[in-house]
This record gives sequence, C-alpha cells and structure tokens, in this order.
Amino acid sequence: MNVIRNEMEQHFVHWKLNQIDKTTIPLYCVLDGAGSGKSKLLTELKTIAAKSVENKELRKRLQTVNVFNVSFENGTMLDLRIENDPLQAIGTRMLYQLIGEQASWSSFVRKFRTTPDDLID
Repeated sequence: MNVIRNEMEQHFVHWKLNQIDKTTIPLYCVLDGAGSGKSKLLTELKTIAAKSVENKELRKRLQTVNVFNVSFENGTMLDLRIENDPLQAIGTRMLYQLIGEQASWSSFVRKFRTTPDDLID
C-alpha cells in the first residue's frame, strides 16, 4: 500500500501545482480475471486510500469523492445501435449510477445521453 499511497500523494501535489501531464499523473489500473474481486476492491479503494494517506487535505477529498464503476456488462451491455459515441456510453453509465439505477437500463439508455465532462463540470 505504500506505493499507492506515495503515488496518490505525489499525484495530489502535481494536481495542486496544476502540473497535469502524462508524466506527473499516474494511471491506476486494476486487471485480473472474472470473479477475482476487482469491483469490490475499486468500491472500497476510496476508504482504503483515505485511511492510508498522510496528507490531511487529500484524506478529506478522498473521503468525499464520487467513485464510478463503469461497466459494459452486468445489465449495462453496450448496444451499438443506440450508443455509438464512446464518451456518451461512459457518461450515460455514470449518470445511471448517480441517480441510483431506479429505471431499467434499457429504458434509461434510450432517454438519456451525457458525457463524463457534462457530469463533472
């Protein structure tokens, strides 16, 4: 966990200094096979990360962050007849997660289109 903690703290320093560049912002990836617990790890990562960092400002931000688990399976399959823009496919799944998945995916995806930028700005 020390490696992740150190990378997150360095990432935060670079972000605060507006040094947003592929050489200063790490890409966090979780790769493994089916049923190995990737989704569970990513769901709990915000709590694990918040407990591990020493920077109090970063810890507070991590405790209140929104986590999006974007999937193209498990009920939110990609339908290229409806979804032909990759950013909208991701953004629509983010919105679906934010509103609490109250409607069925098939009816939701026919009504709503958004991008990650629309949701974050």
